[in-house]
Amino acid sequence: MYPLGWGYTKENGPRTWHKQYPIAVNGNRQSPINIVSRMAVFDFTLKATRLEVNYTPEDNVVLKNNGNSIGCQITKTGYLTGGPLGNNQFKLAEFHLHWGADNRRGSEHMIDGKMFAAELHLVHWNTKYGSIAEAIDKSDGLAVLGVMIEPGHEHPAFSVVSNNFGGLIQPHSNATISSYLNPRDLLPCEHTTPVLGRSRFSHVTSRCISDYWTYEGSLTTQPLFESVQWIVFKKPIEFSQRQFTQRQFSQRQFSQRQFSQRQFSQRQFSQRQFSQRQFSQRQVWVYSCMSLFLKTPGSTARKDSNSK
Repeated sequence: MYPLGWGYTKENGPRTWHKQYPIAVNGNRQSPINIVSRMAVFDFTLKATRLEVNYTPEDNVVLKNNGNSIGCQITKTGYLTGGPLGNNQFKLAEFHLHWGADNRRGSEHMIDGKMFAAELHLVHWNTKYGSIAEAIDKSDGLAVLGVMIEPGHEHPAFSVVSNNFGGLIQPHSNATISSYLNPRDLLPCEHTTPVLGRSRFSHVTSRCISDYWTYEGSLTTQPLFESVQWIVFKKPIEFSQRQFTQRQFSQRQFSQRQFSQRQFSQRQFSQRQFSQRQFSQRQVWVYSCMSLFLKTPGSTARKDSNSK
């Protein structure tokens, strides 16, 4: 196993992280959490400033293996604004993937106690700060889009990543692929299967990205800074079995034990957050195409409805 200071094994997994980072147990907004949909609170004020993404397609896709995940470093300009971010502008820095030993587990967040096969994170930083390095430990420094992934159809937009997993076997390896990739095409859309369109793949409408849960949380890996506005989309995307197989092929860079322990470790995080938050949330009904806000202790309940 590659010698890392932290990981997902019994010896160095999340339940041990508090030894180096006490915020893991003492923090007020640690992530990931189990999103209990009936506990979420509607926020109508989010409708005033709809969540908007404006990404520039990549023409050279820079892929990296940081020893714990596979990701893509963004080289073009892209921004996220609106919704819970208000008028603040957040710049896209990278996206990365979290997955498990099989398709029954692997996502960071759980939804109503359910884990998904994988979870994609698109990481943005608040441009009021000079760089992501400056923003990363600020309470309003980061905004992360979380996309759940389940088995299904081939995802064309992600193929440029999954087709090159084999070249990222070694930790801290990287590869630059001359190919088109628009990060927007990785977000949920109304089509079950992405289809060809003007931007090479189906356009992600505002209706699709207005369907989310949002809460103030933290990085899900060390150093666990409580600096993230999480926006977790309700609608998952699909990867084909071939794409999952390619992903699993790249797992040889990690030990199987890391992956077998991941589910247990994540449930510890989720259970801790659930016990902290469940009694502070008001029960609501969840409808299609509604933006939700997870109310935490001391926060103000908010609602939004975009249903037709």
